[in-house]
Amino acid sequence: MTEQIVSNPASTVDADTLRRGALKRTAVYYAAFIGVGMSAASLGPTLPGLAGQTASSLGAISALFALRAIGRLIGTAFAGQAYDRFAGHPLIAASVVGITTAAFLTSLIPMLWLMIAVFFMWGFAEGFMDVGLNTLLIWTHREKSPPFINGLHLCFGIGAFLIPIIIAQIITITGASHVTPFLAPFITGGITVPSADVVWVYRFLALIFVPVALILITMPSPRSHVSDPQADDEPAVADAPVSRGLLLLFAVIFLLYVGAEASFSGWIYTYALRLNLATPESAAYLVSLFWLMVMLGRVVAMGIAAYVLPRTILIVSLLIGIAGTVLMILMPHLLWAGTILIGIGLSTIFPTTLAFASRNIRLTGKITSYFYLGAGTGVMIMPWLIGQLIQPFGAAVLLWFVLGALLLKLGILWLILRALSQSPSSSR
Repeated sequence: MTEQIVSNPASTVDADTLRRGALKRTAVYYAAFIGVGMSAASLGPTLPGLAGQTASSLGAISALFALRAIGRLIGTAFAGQAYDRFAGHPLIAASVVGITTAAFLTSLIPMLWLMIAVFFMWGFAEGFMDVGLNTLLIWTHREKSPPFINGLHLCFGIGAFLIPIIIAQIITITGASHVTPFLAPFITGGITVPSADVVWVYRFLALIFVPVALILITMPSPRSHVSDPQADDEPAVADAPVSRGLLLLFAVIFLLYVGAEASFSGWIYTYALRLNLATPESAAYLVSLFWLMVMLGRVVAMGIAAYVLPRTILIVSLLIGIAGTVLMILMPHLLWAGTILIGIGLSTIFPTTLAFASRNIRLTGKITSYFYLGAGTGVMIMPWLIGQLIQPFGAAVLLWFVLGALLLKLGILWLILRALSQSPSSSR
């Protein structure tokens, strides 16, 4: 009887060591995702500057959205099985090399076609890294992962919030909110925008990932549920074969969400300038306001995720986003208020949907990559299409696309909930 109540000091030490190791990995993943947020949000505010650098129109330079998204799509397709087969941290480090190289080259290239090729490489590395960080975090914390996922995407919001402020400060310090006269005819709509400043922005982006790579290659990588024998002792999470239809619905949710987020964050700067609602500096701060609301929304989500059903969070978030978009369509002068609502509404959708899926599906690297394939498709299609339509129809097309995406997401969420209600293993 005495032997049954005596604790094992060695096992306690091992558990503490594992816990500390998991938290250290999580901290590094969070730091890396701040960089991913900066990387993803940098294109929108620098797009006019890149147009000046390459002597391109806004319609032509918007191809960077599409080619980076195509690269991201292909990167996510390769990432799923790669993380299932190989140690994750060296793969993340290799992705960092790709992003760093692409960012540095962007600061040097004066030709659009070559910049497009670089952004394809950037997208591939970014997608590979994005899938890896989410997958490795889920493998690190397993059934306790939902609040950590929200924290990871909070860090994305922090990075995306910071980079437009950095860009605005560079514009203010250099006083370069202009284009040189011989490039002016190529910038459509008569908007005066910074061009020389993008050099320093992209060189900054080339450096911020390096410490993360150096730390990660010294740390052991977490193992998947399948390869880790400890996973057998954890609660089962939908081990039955996953319906392809259900996976498709989740993938479409990610497609619409990421497409709407990338479109709004990428084109709201141009939208504000086109409608004469902001100066170049204040438009950059508008982008930061959007990401600040995304960040704050995810902070709130971390606090309520343990008490509120994911489906409730998703429905409320979608309704807030719809309200903000309608407000901006009907009253464009309420640009800042609408941006606040849209940022709050979009903030929780990605991490809550991913956490929602992890509670109902055993997430492998391969399945996670399916979700990111959907996300990559949204990034590839929506911002590019908006860029083609702004010229003939005006910048307001941005808001109609975002509104349509939010309404479709609400309908697809209903389909997902209906499908899960017929599954006895679901934990909505």
